[in-house]
Amino acid sequence: MAELKLVLLSGLPGSGKSTLCQALAQGTSFPSCHVVVVNFDDFIGESDLKVEREALLHVGGPEAITWRHKRQHLYLSVKWLLRALNGATRSTEPAVPGVGQFMENVLKRSRCTCLRPSSYDVCLTGCAHIVIVDDNMYYGSMRYPYYSLAREFSLPFGQLHLSCSVPLAIKRNQERHSLVTPATIEKMHANMEVPGARSWETCFSTVDSVHPIPNMLELAEGFFSKLTVPPALSDPLVKLVERANAQAVTKSNTQHQIDQVLRKRISATVTNLPDGCSIQLVAVQLNRARQDLLESIKRGHLSMEQIMEMGAGLEQENDGASSSSSLQDQATNDFILAAVDGYYTNIITSIIDSTMANHP
Repeated sequence: MAELKLVLLSGLPGSGKSTLCQALAQGTSFPSCHVVVVNFDDFIGESDLKVEREALLHVGGPEAITWRHKRQHLYLSVKWLLRALNGATRSTEPAVPGVGQFMENVLKRSRCTCLRPSSYDVCLTGCAHIVIVDDNMYYGSMRYPYYSLAREFSLPFGQLHLSCSVPLAIKRNQERHSLVTPATIEKMHANMEVPGARSWETCFSTVDSVHPIPNMLELAEGFFSKLTVPPALSDPLVKLVERANAQAVTKSNTQHQIDQVLRKRISATVTNLPDGCSIQLVAVQLNRARQDLLESIKRGHLSMEQIMEMGAGLEQENDGASSSSSLQDQATNDFILAAVDGYYTNIITSIIDSTMANHP
């Protein structure tokens, strides 16, 4: 079986990810290896691009759900591609929706003669492949599923992060007339979880995007050449550690999950508003309240204990577990998210009542 590697490319919009991928895909430095580039932007249309980018700041409700579905589609498509390049996919039917278009997009970005989009198949030529997933990947929880894929297929796995200052990223995006706003880039930079902070992120490299492309290309190729060993799978101790790490990734990203809970509540609320209540006005106020709540939690201005005290009956539902020591014992993610959800219910009720009173 020819060698196959999986690499995640992360960084701010404008950090040079796509430019670097284009240089890598030329194949000049890897004569016996095909670099296959999968870009998240290919999974969203022009009309969706602003929605996806702005979801970090403003968009809630159905748009946020669509954004998550797009990323799930990216993951499933990459999984299908890895199976195909591993020789496991041989079918005349697509394994994931739109795989034919997916293969065509990959072909546009890659010089790989193994891909045949018309037959949903792969004609392996015996050469090695490096699959690069090009996306912002600012949360560790976004990257972990791909690490799990590498373990599942026993593939060498690595993360290449392009560091870039906010002013430079904004300047580059303005030059290419990107739909990404400066405020989005600033927010993404503030939330960026650079690879290396988690125990499963052992194979990573950070490249400063101020380097000229030839220098970045050389650094990237040097990093790829060091990816020779798949993440351990057989050692029972490793399995135990990885299970704990998977849980830690989720729990350490509590703010991200709280954001998802609030967005779901916004979606459900605006879908079921009383007659005569302005959807647009309520959505704007709910999103503003969501942002304020997240910022208060992030800065420590609002503790879990305070949320529990102000949540709608959460103490009674959880047998009075509102003391600090009891919270520490029971503070699973589900418990914390339930507390936030209960607290946000009061905010929703207040906003709807105020809207109905002021705009009868």
